[in-house]
Amino acid sequence: MFRWLVSLAIGACLAVLLARLLLAVLSLGAADYTEGPLLVMARRWAVEAPGAAWWEHVPFTATAYGPLYPFAWSRAILAWPSVDPLLLGRLMSVGATVVLAVVIIAAVRGSGAPWPPAAFAVAIFLASPVGQRWPATARVDPLCAALLAAAYWTLGSGGRRGPAIAVLLGVLATTAKQTAVFHLGAMVLWLLVARSPRAAVPVLAIAAAAGVAVWVPILTLAEGYFWQGGVIANLNRLSVWQGGTIAYAFLASPLAVAALLVAGNSLLGRGWSVLTDRWWVAFATSLLVGMVLCFKVGSDTNYFLDAAWCGAILLGRHALALAAIHPGRTAVALGTVAALVTPPSLLWMAQRDWAPTQTGPREAVERLAAVHHGPVLADGLIVGFLPASRGTPLVNDPLILRFLGARAAAVNADLVAILDGREGEPLVLLTVPLEEHVARLRAGVSWWPDAVLRALERDFCLAGHDAGVDVYRRCAGAAP
Repeated sequence: MFRWLVSLAIGACLAVLLARLLLAVLSLGAADYTEGPLLVMARRWAVEAPGAAWWEHVPFTATAYGPLYPFAWSRAILAWPSVDPLLLGRLMSVGATVVLAVVIIAAVRGSGAPWPPAAFAVAIFLASPVGQRWPATARVDPLCAALLAAAYWTLGSGGRRGPAIAVLLGVLATTAKQTAVFHLGAMVLWLLVARSPRAAVPVLAIAAAAGVAVWVPILTLAEGYFWQGGVIANLNRLSVWQGGTIAYAFLASPLAVAALLVAGNSLLGRGWSVLTDRWWVAFATSLLVGMVLCFKVGSDTNYFLDAAWCGAILLGRHALALAAIHPGRTAVALGTVAALVTPPSLLWMAQRDWAPTQTGPREAVERLAAVHHGPVLADGLIVGFLPASRGTPLVNDPLILRFLGARAAAVNADLVAILDGREGEPLVLLTVPLEEHVARLRAGVSWWPDAVLRALERDFCLAGHDAGVDVYRRCAGAAP
């Protein structure tokens, strides 16, 4: 009876977390800042192939990631034109999250653990800060994570050909997000330690050959578009304050604290032989990569998504060892944690509208754009809501445009000319007040190019506020 109560607590927790995920996916009236720029790129790719003009002229459409996710999203838009494109992108992330959940369960069950610890591992992942946000977001990260999870599982459970298939999946993951390349190194390291150099060298050769075969065309074709995005756009500066804030948001979560304790205990107890555990290697690699890259300006907690699912696997597998010593206490601990992580999601859902909605910023942007006949400039949080009938937005990702600096001088000049009214009366829609953007500019942390913000500060006045969107138009008497 007691074990059934624990299973019931874990099952109820999972049901609540899945309901929260579904509700977040269907909340189409607002978007994450990271969704809009990719949505614009996917819509444009549905009608034309990327090229140098996407970076060199207005409309400016850029990405700092590989081609896999926006390409797949663009094909989905073409295949299902009647479905909301934002929903399509989010459903792709949900599908990737399903793959993650399957790998988590397979990895935990593969250690001999029963179903409750495996279900608990999925629940603690979905209840973590990154698990609550990114699986419901139209982003590259869930797809990359799913490919890496499948690669690590295949690495040790795929038979004789498993390592070769694993690194091929890893190379494919790099085309979604380039940071997956670090995991290729981790897989080779695991083969060296757990198997032998004789087993690792051929796999390293396969990874290198596949990487060259895949990335040389990506970087050289499309007029070097993904060279700009995959390399140049990622050379942004570092921010200690931002990195510390992001790292703390993950490291202070129950999942991270428990996973660090388990990983540290394994290292102290087993020494360097812990490197024979591929899930420990995956967690350590993910954590190190996240801890370094979260300091890049513009980063977010998405850099800890891999550490979250790897940590969940460590916890689930460790529960088996604890159960062998204290089965009753372990069951109580799992059930208690599941019960404690459930209320925040219940509270979040209680404050939301259960009916799928398109009200809020989306409705405001669509309404304002429909009655305006001149050019429209919108920030990344709402740029994806500009109607497709207006064509490609002027800028899909202002932060990347700022990072490019002098390389984007021509684009910035074109934008300033548009803001001067040379192509009709411009409309500017922002979710952060212009005054705050200007303050960030003076502090050196602006998310828009300097020339664009100076033009906005000089010639534009607040004309209204609509559902969280600040509306700016040229001031009366502004010089053309």
